[in-house]
Amino acid sequence: MENLKALTKLDLSYNPLKYSIPKFIGKLKNLKILNLVFSELNGSVPSELGNSSNLASVMLSFNSLSGSLTQELSVLPIRTFSTEKNLLHGPLPSWLGKWTNVDSLLLSANRFSGVIPPELGNCSVIEHLSLSSNLLTGHIPEELCNAASLLEIVLMITILIVGSIPKYLFELPLMVLDLDNNNFSGKIPSSLWNLSTLMEFSAANNHLEGSLPVEIGSVVILQRLVLSNNRLKGTIPKEIGSLQSLSVFNLNGNMLEGNIPMELGDCVSLTTLDLGNNQLNGSIPDKLVELSELQCLVLSHNYLSGSIPSKESSYFRQLTVPDLSFVQHLGVFDLSHNRLSSTIPDELGSCVVVVDLLLSNNMLSGSISRSLSRLTNLTTLDLSGNLLSGSIPAELGNAVTLQGNMLFGSIPISFGNMKELTHLDLSYNVLSGELPSIMSGVQSLVGLYVQNNRLSGQVGELFLNSMTWRIKTMNLSHNCFDGNLPWSLGNLSYLTNLDLHQNQLTGEIPSDLGNLMQLEYFDVSDNHLSGKIPEKLCSLVNLNYLDLSQNRLEGPTPRTGICQNLSRVRFVGNINLCGQILGTNYEVKSISRYALFNAWRLGGIAITVILITLIFAFVLHRWISRKQHDPEELDDTKLNSCLDQNLYFLSSRKSKEPLSINVAMFEQPLLKLTLVDILKATDNFSKTELFATGGSDAGVNLWLDSTADEVKAKLRLRQEGAIKRDRAMAYSLSHIRE
Repeated sequence: MENLKALTKLDLSYNPLKYSIPKFIGKLKNLKILNLVFSELNGSVPSELGNSSNLASVMLSFNSLSGSLTQELSVLPIRTFSTEKNLLHGPLPSWLGKWTNVDSLLLSANRFSGVIPPELGNCSVIEHLSLSSNLLTGHIPEELCNAASLLEIVLMITILIVGSIPKYLFELPLMVLDLDNNNFSGKIPSSLWNLSTLMEFSAANNHLEGSLPVEIGSVVILQRLVLSNNRLKGTIPKEIGSLQSLSVFNLNGNMLEGNIPMELGDCVSLTTLDLGNNQLNGSIPDKLVELSELQCLVLSHNYLSGSIPSKESSYFRQLTVPDLSFVQHLGVFDLSHNRLSSTIPDELGSCVVVVDLLLSNNMLSGSISRSLSRLTNLTTLDLSGNLLSGSIPAELGNAVTLQGNMLFGSIPISFGNMKELTHLDLSYNVLSGELPSIMSGVQSLVGLYVQNNRLSGQVGELFLNSMTWRIKTMNLSHNCFDGNLPWSLGNLSYLTNLDLHQNQLTGEIPSDLGNLMQLEYFDVSDNHLSGKIPEKLCSLVNLNYLDLSQNRLEGPTPRTGICQNLSRVRFVGNINLCGQILGTNYEVKSISRYALFNAWRLGGIAITVILITLIFAFVLHRWISRKQHDPEELDDTKLNSCLDQNLYFLSSRKSKEPLSINVAMFEQPLLKLTLVDILKATDNFSKTELFATGGSDAGVNLWLDSTADEVKAKLRLRQEGAIKRDRAMAYSLSHIRE
């Protein structure tokens, strides 16, 4: 080939060459185009290419080339240079600025490091610049605005590009600006919304702040706007409805609030609308699901309320199913994690192109619409965490999650005919009956979750086809399964997690479980299993958790593997199990649940006795304290204090009203009078101190015309003699209010 001196184009793309780029290509002086895309090349880019003086187009993308770009290439009259998706490394060379005629420079998905060379501003006719998925640092150089013909800049996933988005970029006639997955911060420059040529703007996964301005409606030819996973706040402006060409609108993962503007329904070209993971509220506008081109609708993780619009997208109703191979989000209908209520509309069954129907964690009620069985392209159905009731319809997709509802009845046998079913989660419902044994014939099934139901029957029938079953996770716990653990469990070579706890299983643990080399988690606690623990089970090298507690196992614990690791094994509640854990002082003893109950009962009795003793001691202490402060033993100091307080209120009324004692006027002071005060003041109810004797009209004459000192002197007269005799009368007098 090196003798083909007149060769101008060499295209060996999409061939498994599996060698390095031949150096003799540098001898092809007339070669203008070199295309080696997808050729499984390795090695470095040879410097000899610089000798091919007419080489203008070099396309080396999607290979395994390594090394750096040599300076010998700088002399080439390059117009197109592409090395995307290789292993090239080193700094981006400054001599790239010598390619003044280059119009496409595509260096993404390599390992280039350092800063973006400002010399790229010398490439005056460059239109497409792609530096994404490298290890570049620093800022976007201002010199780049000198490349006045630049139409497309792709810097996504460079990670280390920091700072704010430069305003000078929007002085260029940009049509595409992709800044995804960097560290840009600050607000989006307002000049962006005045860029009349802009068709695509993407800055997802950065730290951008601020809100979307009303000027967003000015970019009339904008087709793609992706600002997901930033820190945008505020509401979605209704002016968005002016963007008739907008096909992709993604604001997922921000802090937007308010209602979804119904004007979004005017974006007639919209194919993907993703407003998930925000703080939006209100209802879903009917106009959204009437968009004729809509393929992907994601409104999950918001605070949306109301019902699901019954008018489904006319695109979803198409009978012609397009090729899904290269379309990532086609047919996604995700309204999960909101506050939607009412029932699932039957009209959803007409959306034949829906691939993923996600309505989990809402407040949907009623039964599961049987119209969903018509969704022949459905791969994922998630209705978990709702208030759905009734029975389960047949044939509901290849990944069915109905966990956490109130579904009852039996599990449809038709699930066994779903040959592409990968996950089935029916846990936390009220399902009854047996688990269809035909399920083991679903070779694609990798996860089966039916825990916390009322299922019964023998589990052995489920493993009839265990030799070919590739299931990895199985949770049958909290049910009423009985019978023995079948030896055929040992044939589930892909099994990593098996949970059968809290059932009614009997018999021995089959030693065949020791064949499960991938097993990491095994729980059969709270059953009626008996016999010995198989040593092969404890020897499984990947087993990280083993719970055999609350059974009827017996004999010594195996002295190998996980059974000697206290932090990862549970034996408690097996009354005849014994043995010592090697290397520790811990000994497995017969601790049954009844022994544990008795221990708790004895502990409760002891605590009760202690509490009663403390209460008795407290009451006794209070009784002794009151005896020590008996009114008959009050000293003169306390008595004088009480008398002074009462006389103050009495004397203060003397000059203000007639000589009659209205107790209601002295309610607070009189409430502070004690029995001793009254006895002393009346000289033990001496007749000389009374006026109006007889009956209940007897009152106490406190000689209000006397001075305070004279009254106090009278009240200090001795009180021996008649205290006990007249105590009842004193008590009655102390409650008289008139």
